[in-house]
Amino acid sequence: MPRHRIRAHYEQLSEFERGRIIVLKEAGWMRSLEDADKNGADKVRFQRHDGSGQPRATTDREGRLIVRSAISTPDSLLSTIKLATHTRVSTMTIHRRQIERNLPSYRPLRHLPLTPAHCQARLLWCLVRLGWNHADWGHIVFSDESRFQMCPDNHRRRVWRRPGQREDPAFTLARPTGPQPGVTVWGAISFDSRTPLVVIRDTLTQDNARPHTAHVAMNCHTAYQILPWPARLPDLSPIEHVWNMMGRRLYLPGQVDDLVRQLEQIWKEMQQETIRVFYHSMSRRVAACIRYRGGSLSSLLCNYVALK
Repeated sequence: MPRHRIRAHYEQLSEFERGRIIVLKEAGWMRSLEDADKNGADKVRFQRHDGSGQPRATTDREGRLIVRSAISTPDSLLSTIKLATHTRVSTMTIHRRQIERNLPSYRPLRHLPLTPAHCQARLLWCLVRLGWNHADWGHIVFSDESRFQMCPDNHRRRVWRRPGQREDPAFTLARPTGPQPGVTVWGAISFDSRTPLVVIRDTLTQDNARPHTAHVAMNCHTAYQILPWPARLPDLSPIEHVWNMMGRRLYLPGQVDDLVRQLEQIWKEMQQETIRVFYHSMSRRVAACIRYRGGSLSSLLCNYVALK
C-alpha cells in the first residue's frame, strides 16, 4: 500500500485514541474481543439486571395463558384473547408475547367444506387405490376445466407500504362485489404429455359428477375406462395443482384477450417434468387422505406447487 494512503488512514485517529488503543492492547483486551468474535456471539450470555429498564406488563403465568388461549382457538382475535385471559394489557403486548413464543399469525389455507358423507366417499376411494404405484398412476389421464378471473379474490396480492399508510387509497384494493369477467379453459394431462389448452366460450357441463353422467354422454366414452371420481376430491387431482400453479404465474391482465394469451403461454411453456412431480405425489396423497380419515389435504396442495 502506498505510504500516503497509510498516513491518511492513520490520521483519522486522534492522539488520545491511538494511545487508548495501545493501552487496551497491552492489557489484553484486543485478544479477548478477538476470541469472543471467533467463538461466536451465540456463546456469549447476557442477563437482564433486576430493576433495569421498563418492567414487563405481564407475568410468566399470563404469558403462558395468552399462548394457551391462542393455541386452543387458532382463529381468535387479539381482542378475544385479551377478554379470555382477563389481562389488562394492550393487544400489541399480547401479540408480542405470542411472537416471543414462536406463535406468529398466518393466513389460513382454504379448503372445500366436507360433510361426513364426503369424507367417507373420499376414504373409500383412497383405500381402493392404496396399493397403486407410480406406473399405475402414470396410465391415468386427468382432465378438468377451470375459470380464471380478471381480478381474482385469492388473497395473494400484497402491497409495499410504510406504517400508518394502511388506509391510504394508494395502498388499498377494491373488493369485487359481483361476477367478474374471466375465461374458462379446459385441458387434460398425462404423465408424458398434455392436450392443447381449450378456451371455452360457452358452458361445459361434462365431468364425472352425477348430473353430467347421462346415458347419451356416457355412450361417447364406451371405448375408454372412466375412473370413478367422488364429489369434493379436487386435492387429489394433479390437474388441480396445475391450475393453481398457472394462477400464481399470471400477471394482472388488462383485458380478457390478454388473460387468454397469458394462460395459453403458461400452458405451452410448462415443463412436463412439473406434471410428473404431481403424478409422483399421488401415492403420498392417497396415504395422507387415509391417515386423515378422508379429510382435506389443502395443506399438501401448496407443497407440490411448481417451482420452475
